[in-house]
Amino acid sequence: MAEIYMQVEKKNSELILSEAAQKLKMMFRSSDIITRIKEECFLVFMKDIKESSIVLLKCQKICRTLQDVYSYGNKKVEVTVSVGASILTCEDSFEVLLK
Repeated sequence: MAEIYMQVEKKNSELILSEAAQKLKMMFRSSDIITRIKEECFLVFMKDIKESSIVLLKCQKICRTLQDVYSYGNKKVEVTVSVGASILTCEDSFEVLLK
């Protein structure tokens, strides 16, 4: 969702990001943690994932769902999405991942 703030007024960029947050919330379980860590950056923490293929499918779904053209007023903003994923082992910690 890079550079939304550069393309539209701050209040409209917040509307786009709020809509994205709602879409993310609908994609994940209630036990998953979804948070906005920077202006245009979200973090999702999924616990107890049995297969890594589930993570790949979620990443693909995020891109399909959030990458769109959003209209606010007389402006249209094309939003692009990039996704990264890490899978922690029992020896890893969430704190290490965030560094």
